[in-house]
Amino acid sequence: MPVLLSTAPCSAQAPGTEMQRRHEVGVDATSLFAYYIARPFGDMGYSLPVSPYAFTYRYRVGSFNLRLGAGGTHTDQERPAQWYNADSGETYSIRRSVLALRLGAERWQDLAPRWQVFYGADARMQQSRDATGWTFSNAGYRYADEQETVTMGGAALLGVRCRVTQRFNLITEAALEYMSSRSESTR
Repeated sequence: MPVLLSTAPCSAQAPGTEMQRRHEVGVDATSLFAYYIARPFGDMGYSLPVSPYAFTYRYRVGSFNLRLGAGGTHTDQERPAQWYNADSGETYSIRRSVLALRLGAERWQDLAPRWQVFYGADARMQQSRDATGWTFSNAGYRYADEQETVTMGGAALLGVRCRVTQRFNLITEAALEYMSSRSESTR
């Protein structure tokens, strides 16, 4: 115990200096903000695109950050069958899963001690899979549909970061994306 206490003063920082943290994690709150901004306009059929990225990681290198983002969704629904000759109580399922990744670089400017504005570019990839069971009936034959889509591209971005702690932050960002998709369907 005395050995541990004797090393404590060695790890202290000089007054007025702040240790530079290289690793940061965060939560992307863009979807939450988009939900509350678009909600009043929902009756008019207006909606904002939802960001699939939920978690972020940053590694500081000199005057810029390398960034990694990941997220996704999964839905599983049961719906009543509405095709011709459907049995009473018959249902079909709809499953959708999305995995999204991004890798990029950004620069930042401090606005206040806990607030930063940042800008940069990302390479983005998204893979989605949709599976619908027994959604179509023709002459007594029932068909299930499956579709897999891979989307790749890049984005220029501008955002705001609130640094809750030295290693954890909340961000929201807007991006201009150029994406290309390739889909495969099976029936």
